[in-house]
Amino acid sequence: MASVHKAALYCRIAECDPLIVELQTSLLRDYAAQEGLDIFGVYTDECPVSVPRPALRKLLEDARDRRFDVVVAVSPSRLERRTEQLLEIVSQLTEAGVQIRFADGTEDLSTWLRICEGVYECLTSL
Repeated sequence: MASVHKAALYCRIAECDPLIVELQTSLLRDYAAQEGLDIFGVYTDECPVSVPRPALRKLLEDARDRRFDVVVAVSPSRLERRTEQLLEIVSQLTEAGVQIRFADGTEDLSTWLRICEGVYECLTSL
């Protein structure tokens, strides 16, 4: 019997709008159910982009403690909009052994990260 993965659901909105939070949460819960994931917890940041995100900080801490196997966000932009910071988050989750999935169908960015790191290593060794 295959093991069931524990999932952390991550929602982020820039404005306080309970309806948007509920829509994201509902979409992520539906995705988790379709994928057969057990929901460990829901992490929600409701703040402007420039403000620190306590839920993301807690999610990364729990990932390092291996409290779940998978992080699910609606899309990469909900995890982080800035590319450099997104790659840092993906790197931290990957190092913790956590998969990253997106409900919008975006491919797992950890594979893309490994490709970028390989290209970087090749370029810096020239």
